[in-house]
Amino acid sequence: MRPMLRSPWTLLPGLVPVLLCGCTMGGWNSPRERLAINSPPAVTAPMANPADANLIQYKTYLFTTGATDPDLYDRVVSCVWDFGDGSPAEAVTAPPFSVQHAFLAAGAPVKVTVTARDTHGLNGPASSATFTVSAAANPFLVLPVAPAAPSTLQVPQGASVTVDFQFRVTYDGMGTVPNENFTLVPGSPLATANPGVKVMGTLDGGGAWTVSAVYPASGGAGTAYSVTPTLKVKDSLNIQSVPAVFPTLTIQTVARP
Repeated sequence: MRPMLRSPWTLLPGLVPVLLCGCTMGGWNSPRERLAINSPPAVTAPMANPADANLIQYKTYLFTTGATDPDLYDRVVSCVWDFGDGSPAEAVTAPPFSVQHAFLAAGAPVKVTVTARDTHGLNGPASSATFTVSAAANPFLVLPVAPAAPSTLQVPQGASVTVDFQFRVTYDGMGTVPNENFTLVPGSPLATANPGVKVMGTLDGGGAWTVSAVYPASGGAGTAYSVTPTLKVKDSLNIQSVPAVFPTLTIQTVARP
């Protein structure tokens, strides 16, 4: 008898043909497609820590979110926080993308929003949560002492100048005020605030405190930039002072002698 070869396409009785596709080149869930299509990152709704039922005016809270990116070999590189209270948005560039914030006003609900960005510069959808801020008394009174008026400082090209800022503090809260809780914002990304307190004062408004910052010359002779430094103080209960505003400083670059 002559042998018979069965064709691979021969149908056996009662069977229905099914086309099986071995998609070795990709597919919506394949690594290749996940590399080719840039999906937006995602964030979870903002949470405040500690989780007070109502946030307290002047109290510093740690706001957290969960930031993820669905793409293979992609990641979240920054999260931008908008606290809905008129303060500037804050960009955080290091995981876990948390940020501290204190609300200086109370009354109307505030909507806190966070948005993530991936390595390709793609922003994901924003996520938000609404909080109520309860009014509270501020235990701090911070008054600038020196510099007492706007001034211009001449700095040789390539050099820098250290500026001392003096202020008085009155505190009648229930906590303590550690030296590391004095934060000077020098007013320019070119400047650097020196850590800690240079001269300790008192908390009864008597003895003045001193902090300092370094301001470099910028550009060539004749260039200048202006800054408005601010200072805030926080106690051990995370209650923050209203920022104290110092007079404007102008840093003017002059030629080396």
